[in-house]
Amino acid sequence: MRFHLTMHFKVNNCFDSHVHWAMSGQSSTTLSLKNLHSPQEVAGLKPQAHHFRGDWLLGFGWDQNTWDPATLPTRQTLDTLFPNHPVAFGRIDGHALWLNSEALRRADLLGKPIENPQGGVIVRDEQGIPTGVLLDLAMDRVKSHIPKPNKKELQRHLIEGQRYFHSRGFTHIRDMSCSQEQWEALTQLSETEQLTLAVEQYFDSENPNRFNSVLQLAHEAKRAHLPLVRVKGVKVFYDGALGSEGALLSCSYCSGSGNGFRLMDEETLREIMIRTWEKQLDLAVHVIGDEAAHQVVHTAHTLWNGNHHSRGRLHLEHAQMMRPETIALLENQNVTCHMQPCHWLSDRRWLKAKVGSLFPFVFPWQALENKKVAIHFGSDSPIEESSIFNTLTALKDSVSAGVPALKEDPLKYLQHPDPNWTPDTYSVFRENKVETVFFRGKSIS
Repeated sequence: MRFHLTMHFKVNNCFDSHVHWAMSGQSSTTLSLKNLHSPQEVAGLKPQAHHFRGDWLLGFGWDQNTWDPATLPTRQTLDTLFPNHPVAFGRIDGHALWLNSEALRRADLLGKPIENPQGGVIVRDEQGIPTGVLLDLAMDRVKSHIPKPNKKELQRHLIEGQRYFHSRGFTHIRDMSCSQEQWEALTQLSETEQLTLAVEQYFDSENPNRFNSVLQLAHEAKRAHLPLVRVKGVKVFYDGALGSEGALLSCSYCSGSGNGFRLMDEETLREIMIRTWEKQLDLAVHVIGDEAAHQVVHTAHTLWNGNHHSRGRLHLEHAQMMRPETIALLENQNVTCHMQPCHWLSDRRWLKAKVGSLFPFVFPWQALENKKVAIHFGSDSPIEESSIFNTLTALKDSVSAGVPALKEDPLKYLQHPDPNWTPDTYSVFRENKVETVFFRGKSIS
């Protein structure tokens, strides 16, 4: 594998294959929690007016795995500091919310027994009272109460996100989080020629109960002809994340918390696959744990090799842990794995201690190469920085921890495969910096 960390190199159609575009643009409007070393350090933060949406204080980026002790925070810390308005602080992976009591009250989660939803957890104390942390689909109870950005705000977020990706050298993105409101804002940006970014667009359905409306939205949007936007398909979630121990593993986490959970059953996934492919759309599935990946691939494999006429393209998002028997099922199939090597830089401190004997199956890019499975690299921005240098650093650093090295030049997996979409588009990097970016022959750096 060749590395390009300190030299001059050029990338045609520089492609971040997994981002959350609007979230990347709006990150400056939420309170940053990425540098917290403990829950108590929230007291040193200074919320500004733009960190509120309505009367909700919003923040993002805490990670209990970097704290000592590495335990989940509680609502009592936030209640002391913010007793009079609701607070919702997202975990760095986007799969958990840390809330104060006022936020829980507005969601009707205090004062009466409530069961965990399928695919989610309401973390409780020894008395069964919610502690203030919700995982995965349990977050829906609160998210529905938080005001949404309006169309003008979404346009600003998209423009700011576009500026951000350009500053990092990217001319092409694959956005995984489009809604009806974002699609309307994006359409207007395209029509007013404010778009200077080539976008593969997916519409997400985090909750499988909303899949029907999301599928219809994607189907209708695909009829539009926006020169720099290609509507590709829909995204669903099968499991949670490793950092919050919601990713579905084939054995228990070393902490004893269980083996994670899935957000839908296999029969629901099968129906989603069939209906998506019947609409001539691609299906992207969030899978992080090794068991989640295996169940999703096995379900697709039965359709690909059965008598059913549906045989569309499957995208595995993250694919951070995959066993050899899972990867064997992918050979010669219509599948792409979208991986984020930069997650290694964040997860390496605790990954082996969490997954134990499953560690040999993490970041299996070499095994996927051996089976000639299509791969693209991305960042998961704003979960991680959109950075070609972080990707290259992670690929090199992970080898020393026993992750089998990539065989091909990593730049192969960082460029969009269609050179005819935006001719004369490239980015030049020198000495760990973006030197220049050209889009359709015009400098935009």
